[in-house]
Amino acid sequence: MTDTPEILRSLRSAVAATAPQAGVRWLDEAVAAVHAAAPEQKADLVMRWSPGARRRLGDGALGLAGPTLATACGPLPTAPWRAGDTGRACLLLAAVEALGDAGGERAAVLADTLFRAGDEGERAALVRALCLLPAPCAAAATAKAAGRINSLRLYAALALDNPFPAACYGERDFNQVVLKCLFNGLPVGRIMGLDRRAGAELARMCEDYRDERVAAGRAVPPDIWLALVPHGSERGLALALAALDDSDAGHRLNAARALASRGGEPAVAAELARRRESETDPAVRAALDDARGI
Repeated sequence: MTDTPEILRSLRSAVAATAPQAGVRWLDEAVAAVHAAAPEQKADLVMRWSPGARRRLGDGALGLAGPTLATACGPLPTAPWRAGDTGRACLLLAAVEALGDAGGERAAVLADTLFRAGDEGERAALVRALCLLPAPCAAAATAKAAGRINSLRLYAALALDNPFPAACYGERDFNQVVLKCLFNGLPVGRIMGLDRRAGAELARMCEDYRDERVAAGRAVPPDIWLALVPHGSERGLALALAALDDSDAGHRLNAARALASRGGEPAVAAELARRRESETDPAVRAALDDARGI
């Protein structure tokens, strides 16, 4: 169960370390107002205060002040969060805390109401904070609605550094998150839970996507190997091993990182050792060493 009061205190402290003092006072006033409001007024109050969050608190990243939060979806890193968006998460939590909603349905309805009323920035902040709800997966419909909107900023908030999709999506929807990130150039390595959720079907889809790109004369995303290799077919594995000799260091680096999951296989271990002897890029050499367990 998510400890909403403790998370709210942690985020408020992170904002206080990042934002101007006047902005922190503004946030405290806003949170107190939302706390004190009647249940039927909370959404309206959040919508009233939310537009000023970025202007009052700024756009600085929380950085080292940002805690990694314990949520029902798993650990949620907040170091990349911006102060203004964190303030919006605090307003959401202030509204949720007073609902007394053990099942999470009322909190999910509140989140959906705020999502539909918000602008792009407010929607991105809310989607990034869905894991903070008492029962996050009750808000899966809101997350999927965000994924259908033509906004790369919004999709990145859902897909990257966010444990929500891995915790709450079925196989088909999670695989689509990975493919959409590849298609839009979003870094697959920042999809949380990829190592746990990757499977044979995702590997097949990535292999097909790679073939389509090659046939069309288009570049293949260098991080595709992170999703393709762990459960890849014999052909997929052969393609990843061949990528160790690619002229693009990005392909070599990601292939080496992905092959760590199969480094115990003799043929893979032999290829990793062979490539290590001739590799000149320090980052790739380190990845090859890691893949070999050295």
